[in-house]
Amino acid sequence: MRRMPRLAKNTTTPQDGQKAGAIAAKPGSQAWMVMLAGVVSGLLGFISFPKLSLSWLAWIALVPLMAAMLQDGRKGLAFWAGYAGGVVFFAGSCPWVFTTLHRYGSLNYTVTTLAFILFLALTGIFWALFAASGTWLARRFPLFAPLLLAALWTAIELLRTHVPFGGFPWNLLGASQVNHAGFMLALPLGGVYGASFLVALGNALLASLLRRGWNLWRGGQGGRPWPHPGRKATIAEAVILFLLIGFATFPYDPSPPPTAQIGACLVQPVTKFNTQWNDPVYAHFLGRMGELTRRCTASTAPGSPATLVLWPEQPAPLEYQLQPQLQAQLAALATQMHAEIVLEEVGYGVNSQGLPQMNQPHNSALEIKPNGQAGARYDKLHLVPFGEDLPLPNWLLHIPALARWTALAGNFVAGRRMTLFSLGSDRFGVLICYESDFPQLARQMTADGANWLVNLSDDGWYGNSSAAAQSLAGARLRAMENRRWMLRATNDGITAVIDPRGRVTARLPRWQREVLEARFSAHRRLTFYTRHGDWPGRGCAIIVLIFAAISFIPRRRPKPL
Repeated sequence: MRRMPRLAKNTTTPQDGQKAGAIAAKPGSQAWMVMLAGVVSGLLGFISFPKLSLSWLAWIALVPLMAAMLQDGRKGLAFWAGYAGGVVFFAGSCPWVFTTLHRYGSLNYTVTTLAFILFLALTGIFWALFAASGTWLARRFPLFAPLLLAALWTAIELLRTHVPFGGFPWNLLGASQVNHAGFMLALPLGGVYGASFLVALGNALLASLLRRGWNLWRGGQGGRPWPHPGRKATIAEAVILFLLIGFATFPYDPSPPPTAQIGACLVQPVTKFNTQWNDPVYAHFLGRMGELTRRCTASTAPGSPATLVLWPEQPAPLEYQLQPQLQAQLAALATQMHAEIVLEEVGYGVNSQGLPQMNQPHNSALEIKPNGQAGARYDKLHLVPFGEDLPLPNWLLHIPALARWTALAGNFVAGRRMTLFSLGSDRFGVLICYESDFPQLARQMTADGANWLVNLSDDGWYGNSSAAAQSLAGARLRAMENRRWMLRATNDGITAVIDPRGRVTARLPRWQREVLEARFSAHRRLTFYTRHGDWPGRGCAIIVLIFAAISFIPRRRPKPL
């Protein structure tokens, strides 16, 4: 809806009125400039994340796109500009998708290219949805445009965490600030969605101020496609932006964590993904894992539980239920070292006769108690789509290319419930692979009683790309949100120990076969975020829906005089 233009007394001629109306109706920007703005936002966005990690750019990454949305006002054009920005962002920040499919998925170049294009087409939709919907909302509620744009961006990130195919919460906007301790004070309160909202709000305020300054520089009201707030709103936006910048640059230097009581050994075995497995090779592999485990000299303080040993996710055929040799070795290691061993393996459901159901393989984490007996088992809840599972109808899996893909990737079955492990009187949760990028999983584990968190991963599938550093950032975010130690054991890096403030206290170089020894503590206090969950994302979604509903309420037109 447009407001009636204000006339300065009665000095305007009819010709002047027609001219002003024509200018107001004309889009404020050319199409190519709007599209370029989307592309620039995509470029700035992925540069904010590893490997380049110019995190300060996240505070201006969305400004070109948002400013173009506010200035131009065409929903259709904004949709395609957002789409272009989203494609550029995900192509630049997730090139490892192509590498994984081509090099490690044994797909030819043509099929890999088509699959990567499909990935970009799906993920780019989120940026397109934001741009089109944000333009529509800003036109109807110009006074609240910065708030609505930030809320919409956050709500769409929450949506991306759940759809499609179980969600893809990779490189959420707030995650770009993982190295800024002062700004990360927001995580125990609002989680990564709270951080995303603040960064998006900073972008929206700056875009609004720049647009207003541009219009003032051009002179007058003529170039505005719809009315926007006046001087008071401008001052309010500037003050809020100033406070945000101050909070983001707050020189927060938290004190070191208290003396740790529990010893841990994180094994980094560097197992090759293309190993040709047979009995002698497997026996040699188990011997090497045993040798690495025995290097562990980390001791636990007197009166504390046993040492914790972590075997990561790795491309090895570990099947505890089916392999007496593995059972015997793990029992011997656990009893000799008085250690609890947690390993990633392929677990199976059990039928009524107690026999493994071979048609129900799970990507699982299993604990071996210090007495050598198997303890709890956690079956991975969030499988990697098109990596561990093909979320497609069964009839499509009969296509030869997809059938070969299923054989290579595996057709795992997702777990049905959360499971915590125990070490003495303490409890901990295990996140497998990219589950560390799902905020709700770590939060639920902590709310259920986990005193620390573990992440078992194999980042070797991504090659020497940005994915390993991005995965580490996700684990650090989960530690900050829940104020828990995070022990991250990987096959070939980045193996690291993360304190409750998200700081990496110890790590191993990539591609180096070694054991990382560390000490950590059990924490019991719950953060506001742990208790209340993703309330910023849900709150932003509610705000957007309320304003969207209001926009459909018919407005009374003034009666003619």
